[in-house]
Amino acid sequence: MFCDADDDSTDGTGGIHGRRRVPPEGHTTVGTHMDSTHLAATPVGMEVRAEAKLLEVDGKKLVFSVEAYDEKDCIGKGVHTRFIVNSGRFMQRRQKSQYRASRYRCE
Repeated sequence: MFCDADDDSTDGTGGIHGRRRVPPEGHTTVGTHMDSTHLAATPVGMEVRAEAKLLEVDGKKLVFSVEAYDEKDCIGKGVHTRFIVNSGRFMQRRQKSQYRASRYRCE
């Protein structure tokens, strides 16, 4: 998953840098929080689509508005927070946590 983000930082002369890739090469994002509201039920077989809009970039933190629609109405909306992490380090930690999880189960 990646998106382009407006970069509103300046170069000291008042010029705006433009757009940048989020996340940068060698990085990925992980979801840390989801706050959503269910607005309507969708009949079985009806197509559903989702939309996300990047609202905020604060360092490594990305905040999105999310909405889901069926063929008739908006069926849900919310806010989703993700953080940019180094892909290699994340996968190393993930493998270690899977090992720990296989030995110690939360009950």
